[in-house]
Amino acid sequence: MRGTPADAPLGDGDDRTDPHRCALSIDLNHITSVRLRTTFFYGSAYRALLVRDAHRVRLGITSAAGRRALNRALERRPGDQTRRRPRVSRAARAYLGTGRPGHLVLHTGLVFLAQVGAICAYVVAVLEVGTVGAVG
Repeated sequence: MRGTPADAPLGDGDDRTDPHRCALSIDLNHITSVRLRTTFFYGSAYRALLVRDAHRVRLGITSAAGRRALNRALERRPGDQTRRRPRVSRAARAYLGTGRPGHLVLHTGLVFLAQVGAICAYVVAVLEVGTVGAVG
């Protein structure tokens, strides 16, 4: 689906040459990379597939319908074999159901540990800065 922002003037209709138009979706026939982004909030894990196409447009996919469409696009092999296959991370493959489930578990564990480590480092830094001027 392609469109224009409501306040943009209409151009000649060619989105690649008209700077006032913008693409509102990615081209599933020209996917270059797929990564999995995981965040934690209030005890739940939230996942989004970050998809990038040949036009450098990025989109986060969170719905089941979006995952199905992405899976179909990755399984399709176009007739043009000169294009490279899209780079799909192991965690993204596992989340889409085409990879080993152990990669998703490993990804989730590492992201959780990295987030906890970052929070601990932040707390230590704040406490250190707070005690710099203290006398005692």
